[in-house]
Amino acid sequence: MPRHTHLLRRGSQYYVNVRVPKDLRGILNKEIIRRSLQTSDLGEAVRRVRLESVRIHDEFETLRAKSRPEKTQPTSLSAISEREAYTIALRYFTGLEKMSEHWWENEAPKLEEWHFQQALDNLRTDEVVYTGGSQHYRQEDGSSSLDSFLRERRMICAPDSAIYQKLRELFRRADLESTRRTMDRIENRTIIAHDQLFRDVFAHTELVSNGSAKSATVGDLLRRFTDAQRKANLSAGT
Repeated sequence: MPRHTHLLRRGSQYYVNVRVPKDLRGILNKEIIRRSLQTSDLGEAVRRVRLESVRIHDEFETLRAKSRPEKTQPTSLSAISEREAYTIALRYFTGLEKMSEHWWENEAPKLEEWHFQQALDNLRTDEVVYTGGSQHYRQEDGSSSLDSFLRERRMICAPDSAIYQKLRELFRRADLESTRRTMDRIENRTIIAHDQLFRDVFAHTELVSNGSAKSATVGDLLRRFTDAQRKANLSAGT
């Protein structure tokens, strides 16, 4: 699976495909940024698109900074509580879930079977990386995801602080949970919470101000199912 929502395939080639935020479209005079990843290999494309996506979003933040009449100070996380750190991690994970579900509903139906098998191989590698690594793969401790998240939201948190260490571990667990749920989607298994930290958080979850999760009602889920049924041209019996 193009595990990253910004991965696009055209013919045999892969591209990074990023929608320009509304506030920057007038500056860039475009709605989409699309750049070739210079590869036709899905595994390599998944690796490259992550880096290119971060670069493009960094460019967005640079443009925003230049367009601000006055420089605003980044938000410091040095004094937040563990509860607030947990809330930040939940918001990050909810974003991952929305991206994964959007891909599953809109991009996955266009792919061939071999794409899914290759995607599963990549996801199994990610699972190893997030659970401690191996002799072939270096462990990912969550720093990359956390640093990217902080940059995008103009937040600062000293890497040697206790809060950064807490957030880093929470982001690692979020990435691992997202990886496992994506594997569930591809293998047509019921989407469950593998990590109890995220047991109440799914793509449809809304987070309230105190960080608690508010799930969709049965009516919301039925409406979502009806929409998906219509898009997939399924029968009423199905």
